[in-house]
Amino acid sequence: MQAIKRQTYLNFEVIVVDDGSRACCRARYPDIWRTLDERFCLMSVSPDDAPGVGPAAARNKAIARASGEFLAFCDDDDYWCADDHLAVAAEALAQAPDADIYYANQAAFRDGVQFNTERWPRLSRWLHNAPKVGDHGVRRLPHEAFLQSGGIAHLNITIVRRSLAEEIEGFWNQLRFEEDFDFYLRSIDRARAVLYRPSIVAHHSAPDSHSRRNASTALTQTERWLALCLACEHIRITIRTRPVMKLVSKTQGYTLRHLTMALYKNGQYQAAVTTGAQALSILPGLRWLLFVVYLSIRAAIGSLPRRTVPRDIAV
Repeated sequence: MQAIKRQTYLNFEVIVVDDGSRACCRARYPDIWRTLDERFCLMSVSPDDAPGVGPAAARNKAIARASGEFLAFCDDDDYWCADDHLAVAAEALAQAPDADIYYANQAAFRDGVQFNTERWPRLSRWLHNAPKVGDHGVRRLPHEAFLQSGGIAHLNITIVRRSLAEEIEGFWNQLRFEEDFDFYLRSIDRARAVLYRPSIVAHHSAPDSHSRRNASTALTQTERWLALCLACEHIRITIRTRPVMKLVSKTQGYTLRHLTMALYKNGQYQAAVTTGAQALSILPGLRWLLFVVYLSIRAAIGSLPRRTVPRDIAV
């Protein structure tokens, strides 16, 4: 929160949402709040040590309480490393009144080691001829630039117009994982215009997938694939534009393929046939068709009754 307090733009409010922290953590809040000011407020949405309502529902409660025209996000284990993040965003959004979304860039770290500095690996090719907005490198980019550049917007670098968030009904409460992916595609689907600042403004602490210390790493790989499939289904039935549909279909198809392969390796052939056929309907391909046929044969063989040899003639 100290990084937010250092922002050069002063007209903001911060709603800190506590969703089931331990009592020992909550006992430290009075000391922390002595270092803050009246712009910072705390809301608890579940009792001590509770499983919590989840990241989607927690953020929705904060959105409902917020009073600003724009919404920015920052996870508790991350921070904004650019003190002018909000100032540059406010200036650019004021100059582009039709812009509903503002994105920036961030650096990702794992165990203190930086391993990524581009949220969209192929976005740079769109920047050369993109119109400038303001004096800090902000560009106005088409929606397709983000959808075709191999990444998604982490919430730390996302600012959305409140009216847009309300139009898409915020985050989907049914998701406890991939809720940011769901929000990203549903919001960009409805946005009138999108701005982008290439500068790194946030420090993201990527979780160790083996640690099981947070909501995402507590899930198995299969559970994560299932959550992503559920998010994709939700996106598919709520979006309007073809580019978003193309991306979400591709994502869902490949996710179902991964899930099918995992089931196959685990010997769950009938389940693999089901998910494999779903993947085929979304993402057709001859090789995948032949693999699904093979799975069907394996499942059929596995369902045949085993022959038994009478005990009196058993060898």
